[in-house]
Amino acid sequence: MRELSIFAAAEEASDRDCVVDGQSTYSFMDVAGLVAGELERLHGLGIVEESYVALTPRANLDSIVRLFALFELGAPALVLHPRLTDPERRALLDEAPTHHVLEDQTLPAPAPLPRRRVEHALE
Repeated sequence: MRELSIFAAAEEASDRDCVVDGQSTYSFMDVAGLVAGELERLHGLGIVEESYVALTPRANLDSIVRLFALFELGAPALVLHPRLTDPERRALLDEAPTHHVLEDQTLPAPAPLPRRRVEHALE
């Protein structure tokens, strides 16, 4: 069985596109490097394997990296919708067995990578 990991994907297809963000593209190797840094930050917060983590991801590279890092750790993620009201959010957090709640300001954003312009080849 193949290992399902961003790091395994980076070894197997390092230069292939992993995330396309507007006019920028990030290879599996780029994203794996960001995930490695995010894993260090998560460990620094005491988040380890099987830590239940609640977060409100956004449609951006930072959130994708954070989710990949949680997957790598084996830390179950409770994904909260950004449009939840405070009472809805509190109700979910009261019911869910979370050990950590990651707010946008809790973790610094990953260091930006040099932006590469996405080139579309005509076939």
